Amino acid sequence: MFRLGVHSYAIILLSAFLLKPAQAQEVIKACSIEPSSSGFYSEPLQKYEMAPFRILYSTSGTNAIIDTTDINSNGVPDYVENIARQADFMRKALNNLGFRDPLESSRYRAAKYIDISVRDIGSNNGITYDEPAVYPNVPIKGNDCALLISISRNLQIFPGTWAVVGHEVFHVYQNSYSMFKPSWLTEATARWAEYLIRNGYASGTAIAPLPSTTQSMENNVYSQSYPMDFWNRLIELVDASSNNVVDLPSSVKNLKYVDGTSIMKDGLLKGAPLIKSILQSLEAESNVVTAVKSWPSYGWQESDQKDTAHNPRVLKVIQRTVINSGVNNPEITGFLSIP
Repeated sequence: MFRLGVHSYAIILLSAFLLKPAQAQEVIKACSIEPSSSGFYSEPLQKYEMAPFRILYSTSGTNAIIDTTDINSNGVPDYVENIARQADFMRKALNNLGFRDPLESSRYRAAKYIDISVRDIGSNNGITYDEPAVYPNVPIKGNDCALLISISRNLQIFPGTWAVVGHEVFHVYQNSYSMFKPSWLTEATARWAEYLIRNGYASGTAIAPLPSTTQSMENNVYSQSYPMDFWNRLIELVDASSNNVVDLPSSVKNLKYVDGTSIMKDGLLKGAPLIKSILQSLEAESNVVTAVKSWPSYGWQESDQKDTAHNPRVLKVIQRTVINSGVNNPEITGFLSIP
């Protein structure tokens, strides 16, 4: 039987003690005001809205979108409209699967919108920023508090098989729960979320067994940005569903791109309850660290959010989630034995 060590047990007790005041007096993150910043917006902007998403784009200048096709002749480039449609689908799908809407979280409740800036972001396909802000120097934003995602102005043959908008939207969900940002957690689970859009229910067949030693976690998980073998195997063992069909209402499953093609390719996904439970538990663990370190709520330094010293703590959260699932076999037992 796996047993938590004294340190982990103390943290659990501390969690119970520290979180009671937080439940009674919730800390709502205020929206910052950036009076001297253009917020990456340097050219005449146009706006397409599909609440709570606002797509901000330009058709001229260095940040102009390349593909201006408009097959439905509504005055909005399909490239822009399809970005909005993919974001809208991902939000509706995640909310229906029980993930908390980011705009209902303590960290992001002050925000009214999630803005998606379509611009030149170099070799990146998408970037998600942590903090909501108001930009008085950008009139088209209307002095509204908003979160920000940037999407490349030139994704080839978008939407095609692209799921990058959904990937970035999932980062907003992650950030609304937890301050922990190791890539092996955030990038890998965002890749998992892409399979709400992509064909299949995972990024590969999980053959390798779960790690059973600290060294194996270091080599095969912590040091990787996308350790999908680990996550696919964990989901495969914990999620007992046999057909991998994700339960979403037809009003979500049947959402389309401008050309009439389905956003959700096959209706398959595995592991949503596990990923949701991990995020919920990481939120509580973030609150513990904030209290123990006397850091400001939602004000961790970026280096602290990505500090590898948190890896064992994040692992313990995952292990406790697996324990609570009730799944037990020799491979799981070996994984749970990692200190």
